[in-house]
Amino acid sequence: MPCEDPLIDTTFTPRAYQEAIATTALLKNTLVVLPTGLGKTNIFLLTAVRRLQKHQGRILLLGPTRPLIDQYKQAFLEHTTIPEDCITVITGRVPPEKRKALYTEARVILATPQVIENDLISRSLTLQDVVLLGIDEAHRAVGKYSYVWIAQRYLQEARLPRIIALTASPGAEEDRIREVIINLHLEAIEVRTPSDPDVKPYIQPVKTHTITVTFPGEFKSLQKIIQRMVRERRERISQLTGSTPPEGRGELISFQQQLREQADTPEAYEALSILAELLKIAHAGELLESQGLNALKTYLEDLEREAQKGHVKATKNLLKDPHYSALREDLNRLLNEGKEHPKIAKTLELVRKLLEKDPDTTMILFTSYRDTAHHLHEKLREIPGARPVLFFGQAKKRGHGLSQKEQKHILTRFRQGEYNILISTSIGEEGLDLPSVDVVVFYEPVPSAIRTIQRRGRTGRHAEGSVIILATKGTRDEAYLWSAKRKEKRMHDLLQEFKRKTRILLPPPTPQKQEETILDKPVIIADARERQGSLLKSLAQHPVDIKLVNLPVGDYQVSDRVIIEVKTLDDFIQSILDGRLLQQARQLKEQADRPVMLIITPSIQPGRVQQNALLGAMASITIDFGIPIITLPDADTAARYILLLAKREQFKQQRTPHLHPEKRRRWSLPEIQEYITASLPGIGSTLNKPLLKRFQTLRALFNATANELSRVEGIGPVRAAELEAVFTTPYTPSTPREETRTEKEQSSHEEKNSE
Repeated sequence: MPCEDPLIDTTFTPRAYQEAIATTALLKNTLVVLPTGLGKTNIFLLTAVRRLQKHQGRILLLGPTRPLIDQYKQAFLEHTTIPEDCITVITGRVPPEKRKALYTEARVILATPQVIENDLISRSLTLQDVVLLGIDEAHRAVGKYSYVWIAQRYLQEARLPRIIALTASPGAEEDRIREVIINLHLEAIEVRTPSDPDVKPYIQPVKTHTITVTFPGEFKSLQKIIQRMVRERRERISQLTGSTPPEGRGELISFQQQLREQADTPEAYEALSILAELLKIAHAGELLESQGLNALKTYLEDLEREAQKGHVKATKNLLKDPHYSALREDLNRLLNEGKEHPKIAKTLELVRKLLEKDPDTTMILFTSYRDTAHHLHEKLREIPGARPVLFFGQAKKRGHGLSQKEQKHILTRFRQGEYNILISTSIGEEGLDLPSVDVVVFYEPVPSAIRTIQRRGRTGRHAEGSVIILATKGTRDEAYLWSAKRKEKRMHDLLQEFKRKTRILLPPPTPQKQEETILDKPVIIADARERQGSLLKSLAQHPVDIKLVNLPVGDYQVSDRVIIEVKTLDDFIQSILDGRLLQQARQLKEQADRPVMLIITPSIQPGRVQQNALLGAMASITIDFGIPIITLPDADTAARYILLLAKREQFKQQRTPHLHPEKRRRWSLPEIQEYITASLPGIGSTLNKPLLKRFQTLRALFNATANELSRVEGIGPVRAAELEAVFTTPYTPSTPREETRTEKEQSSHEEKNSE
């Protein structure tokens, strides 16, 4: 392997605390908690070079975004003697077929975690000779985030494992910190705060000011309407469930999930719908109190568009509320009068004073909402000397989104002085190499200790900095302000406590898992877009050759005749509600002689649909399409089941998996007629055959009146009228579809839920 003698560059002198932390990290798996700007990356460099000097192997450093990966590479080139051709950057931009060769050539691998996870699953990467695994932004190592599985796999594979995890804040909740420690198998914690003696000489003072504004009396009419709507829905949910809904948004979402899991009565279903209304109107209240009228107006317009499309029952019901009409009327009146939230004027006054005092002042203005960012941008452009620029994420909201290339270009121009005010949403809080600035402004307090620390860390890196937080009196702004302070203090207290008892937290070490010895591993083709990541990871734990491709149908293919569609129970129910289930079953049957549908659920709890609808759908798939439905309790069991299918097909039946680019067989004429009829609204595979028996031909069916249609058993007057409208209404092109829930969740991975 090249780069046999890596060294720290002679021009780089580590600070005392960096040396001390690196020494600990060489001996134990270590969590490093250090304020932004104090050189966490340099601590990793020290540890990495010394591991390479001591052991023959490679280094792997993971970071959540491409800009961070580029930053790591620059640090290695500046501060070590490792040549550039021994450092490999791996992100999603590098095609899978090229990555395997790059891994073998590299001494240092810098990568995003999702790519490494995929390459471990497909076995194009091994961690056997990785002597140090670095995990940046380690507070993400919770739940199903890629860091968790990679760390587990690393300890199973590596001959000389060592983990160093880096973060400015692991969170303020005891359970979250414990989860990070356990998930990353950490044995020591190194914490430094600005008040620590070995850090103090390198800390620039940062002054924090809180500026409060008075909630306008004119806004209180809107506030009272929203509070009344919230109160009515809380009371109704209490009547239906016997439980009083909690206050906070996070607690409400947890309450919603509990209710969904237990829903088995009409009252529970009604409560769920009302709870969805409650969440929407509560969010409107937060926008009014902390953002202003323009943000509230934009949100209500989004709700109205959603109601027009008819996709969400809760939204339609909310807009029918007479209180909503009063809210909209008062909002329009205030907007016509030119009223604005006092934070707008205070922000403009603040920026004007700062620039008058020093025209070279640089600022980052953080706001959680993109609509507010746009409004502030328009206003700030009118101030002499202000050169503001918007900075937000890739997710397209009402047609706007910045690619990572555009983000990088904006930051370069900001560093060069072309702009002096960066108006950033939550995308700027972590994962990007933002320059240090003179002043950081919080347009609103955030209740998260992690986000508060990340925002504050953008100033005071090289010179004295200032943080200014705007808060509205008598609103949730004040609650968020004190919540963040309490959480930050609690975080430091918890870290000191965990530092004393880290070893107690870790489970006893388990012996290395030995792969069973077989001459041939079964091949399983997995869809690269497969969302049940835990199942794919469980499969990768077994001796199997996984090939990731874009399957046209299904999630896994184990032979030329067996294709498996995998769903959680929630996925299965959603596909019933949105009408995709029968189409998916038809395509699965068309492509495979032996299709299988696998549902992963500990038990059958329908939640959002009636039990009969759920069982009816399962019966239809089994009888009408001849597709067996297998229910299994968890991903590990499902992985073993798929593995057994693969072994049986490939080793006993001698059938190999391969893709089918064309349809397996032609449909019969009755099947085509049944399929077309089943696709009509509200018909499906239950009512399609009675309709065809009654009218005999599709032409007769499409010419039928509502009165004739309603004579068919199961077709009521409402459904008959809908069908007649479908048959007789002239076509007009549909509007572009909404983002699905999954797409929104993927977008919020780039920008947090508040944006």
